[in-house]
Amino acid sequence: MMWKRITGWLAFTKTEQGVVLFLVGAFMLGSGLQLLRIDGDDAALVDPASTDSLFSERSSADAGGSMTSPVNVNSASKAELVALPGIGDVIAERIIMTREEKGPFRSPEDLLSVKGITKKKLEHLKPFITLH
Repeated sequence: MMWKRITGWLAFTKTEQGVVLFLVGAFMLGSGLQLLRIDGDDAALVDPASTDSLFSERSSADAGGSMTSPVNVNSASKAELVALPGIGDVIAERIIMTREEKGPFRSPEDLLSVKGITKKKLEHLKPFITLH
């Protein structure tokens, strides 16, 4: 009875009434689930800092995790570069092309001229690379 009054007052068609009813139901369901999650532990919430450290750990694990000596980016092969955390085939090829075109890298920051290497990625790479 109340629903008919509201929809009649707003002049909704039958289709619009169905959509509004669905949206109200979805909102209520979502609100209820949110309340349940708040009452429980916050393990479902994602902390960006923890995902960043997970990226670093997984990247190191993907690279073998136990690199004994740093990789010389001025002489490394594509396979050696790909073994570095966060470096795939494409970026490894770009590193090789850049050093062939411009000469050896003189500082780790020179790697920032390679498309795909950001400041953040370079910070993750520094412990694993050398220039000599």
